[in-house]
Amino acid sequence: MVSKWPYAKNENAFKDEEEFVERLKSIITEIRNTRANMNVHPSKKAELIFVTEKYEKEIEEAKEFLLKLGFGSNITIQKDKTGIKDNAVSIVEDGIELYMPFEGLVDMEQERKRLQEEKKRLEGEVARCEKMLSNPGFMNKAPQSKIDEEKAKLEKYKDMLAKVMGSLK
Repeated sequence: MVSKWPYAKNENAFKDEEEFVERLKSIITEIRNTRANMNVHPSKKAELIFVTEKYEKEIEEAKEFLLKLGFGSNITIQKDKTGIKDNAVSIVEDGIELYMPFEGLVDMEQERKRLQEEKKRLEGEVARCEKMLSNPGFMNKAPQSKIDEEKAKLEKYKDMLAKVMGSLK
């Protein structure tokens, strides 16, 4: 009853490793989002090409997790971008670049059509938001929360449109 409470020892704090795991989680999330946006079936595996000089050992140690969670067929780790095809999708995280070639996974013509349709839809949403926000009647009568909501939607649609335009290029 009179002994001291337990306290945490700083010798077991692995700050660098924790930051690296957070980077990996972010990369896996981006891989999954990219695959979902391009309608790639989970059974189709992609080659994962990591370009890094700083985290080679850590990526090698996490290889099995990355293959499983990132739907990868194999992982290649290299120091520069040589040999990476132009149509590979890139994901950049602090100190790590990931490239996924999409040749066998996605029908490029079908993906281009989908992106064109998405571009039209987003351009319509941006035009609608801009029209609403430029309408003096709406701006004078609407509550500030509704105006802020429309401004947030406009920014979101503009960001999405920029990403679609980048994908089309």
